[in-house]
Amino acid sequence: MLNEQDVIANSVYLALYNQLRSYDDIENLSELSGVPQNILAQMLGQKISRNVRSNFHKIKAQVPTIKKRWIKGETFNELAKKYDFSPLMIARLVLFSFGWTKKEFNEALNDITKLTDKRIADELTQAINNDEVFSPKGQKRATQAGIELEEKVGNWLKEKGIEFITEKQNKDSVKTPDFLLKSPKNIFGKKTYWVECKASFGDEIETRRNLNKQLSYYVKLFGPGIVVYGLGMVERPVNSQDILIISGKMINNYKENEAKEF
Repeated sequence: MLNEQDVIANSVYLALYNQLRSYDDIENLSELSGVPQNILAQMLGQKISRNVRSNFHKIKAQVPTIKKRWIKGETFNELAKKYDFSPLMIARLVLFSFGWTKKEFNEALNDITKLTDKRIADELTQAINNDEVFSPKGQKRATQAGIELEEKVGNWLKEKGIEFITEKQNKDSVKTPDFLLKSPKNIFGKKTYWVECKASFGDEIETRRNLNKQLSYYVKLFGPGIVVYGLGMVERPVNSQDILIISGKMINNYKENEAKEF
């Protein structure tokens, strides 16, 4: 259902998105749809993250009840299923209610062996194993995907002779895109001042959020730009006339003679 450019029809994407309820759904859904498992996993990860963002305060308000259930013997994983929430976010809320700090919680996730409370150690281990998004391995995987996409796009720009300043090289106090071009170029037929990388799937929710939260700010500061969604995109993302949204595979089909000075 994804074409050779990793683009999918919005209606087809929505049908897949609604069917993704757990990681157990991915293998079968991949066989039926032809969408690679890593892309479906990303879609589900985004769905889980959105659920946490939209329901966090609602769940937090129920912490006294959740805490009582945990004290009576329900595990972090069982509570997560009951409240349709992230196991590690449930664990975080419960442990914070006992006075744990953010630092203590993060240290526990990174080294369970240091915990002296066997129940907490066992349940945190189970929660880590069942949380593909908020666990250390999930966060590390997301960080690595971002690094790899930036390397790919950076090398692509260099191959085309397009000079840029990276976000890390920028010494100004103003936040900049991943790649701020030293001079505007005609890329994909569009006047381009910057390129931003997103190691995610560009559906309507993701592209709207990034546009409102970050990208419109770049347009205001620097001018039109391009956003690369490493794991593909829907046919009709939420966009603005000053931002071109492309998939990671689209840069492979870029014609070298399109990069021209303005």
